[in-house]
Amino acid sequence: MLVPSHRKRRTREFPNDFRTPQARLSDPSSARNGPRSDGFDVHCGSPREADVTTTPENDALLRRSLPGEVLVGRYEVVRSLGMGSRGVVFEAHDRETGEQVAIKMLRRTSSGDDEAVERFRREAMVLLDLRHPSIVGVMDLGVTDDGHFFLVMELISGRSLAARLEQQGALEPAALLPIVHDVAEALEVAHRNGVIHRDIRPQNILLPDTQAVGVPRAKVVDFGLAKVTWDAPMTGAGVSLGMLRYAAPEQLGAASEVDQRADVYSLGVVIFEALAGPAVLPFPEGAGMLEAVLAGEALPLSARRPGLGDALDAVIARAIARDREARHGSARELARAFGAALTDPPPASDP
Repeated sequence: MLVPSHRKRRTREFPNDFRTPQARLSDPSSARNGPRSDGFDVHCGSPREADVTTTPENDALLRRSLPGEVLVGRYEVVRSLGMGSRGVVFEAHDRETGEQVAIKMLRRTSSGDDEAVERFRREAMVLLDLRHPSIVGVMDLGVTDDGHFFLVMELISGRSLAARLEQQGALEPAALLPIVHDVAEALEVAHRNGVIHRDIRPQNILLPDTQAVGVPRAKVVDFGLAKVTWDAPMTGAGVSLGMLRYAAPEQLGAASEVDQRADVYSLGVVIFEALAGPAVLPFPEGAGMLEAVLAGEALPLSARRPGLGDALDAVIARAIARDREARHGSARELARAFGAALTDPPPASDP
């Protein structure tokens, strides 16, 4: 069991309006590769298409993201990156640091929505305390004079792992290895700081375009559903249809029972899908999925993609074991086992 390290003092306190409500977080619109469950359709600089109804509130928010607009006297808007049901993300220039940043802003109607505000507050609180190259960074937060909550985040050009799988199909194990390594290291830091992500899936793994030495191959985003051991729990936090495909069996029960091995399980499912192909998971689709997850009735990787060897089958089977005591003890342990399995040659094909 990982023991949370001493938390760093936050350099900036949250606005008083960032309150902690009692809300259920469940959004069926996030099924498959659809919109993210938090209602934002942009990953910190990686835009995706979003179908947003034109309303006075949306129009006002879009005007906020017009080039030349300046937020709180510091952040000058460059361009809109996209809009979702709960807000907008745009690129801005930080006049104090000279850096380009991404600003994630809630709609005012969502700012009055306890569920949306709590997710926003939770993500800000977690990311301000976590610092790692493979975790998207948050630099600032606040409220505009007309009541929009916003986060100032690291601007990243790239696409999600989900988009890459959709566009290019299944990955080769060697190509997946650095992605798994970076995600595992990000989770290791989170877990040591008492944070369980609880929503690891391809949509929440961003792959930066830059492939230079020292630049991570993957960044973990969206900590809005994180379980934080040093903060009040989000009572009634639900699991959406999109999350169900990657959720550990214990996530479907009492939230207090979830520990870092739930993220290990989710990463194991992500590895399976990345090797087998987009939306190809170890469980049946449809009505039988929930029963299969709860019963631990997972198919081996070789049933979906033969020829990768028994060692990979064994690593994934352990990662997604129904009994969490049987799983790898940490994300780093899973990543190391995955790397070691690649040195085990698959059986030769019959002539």
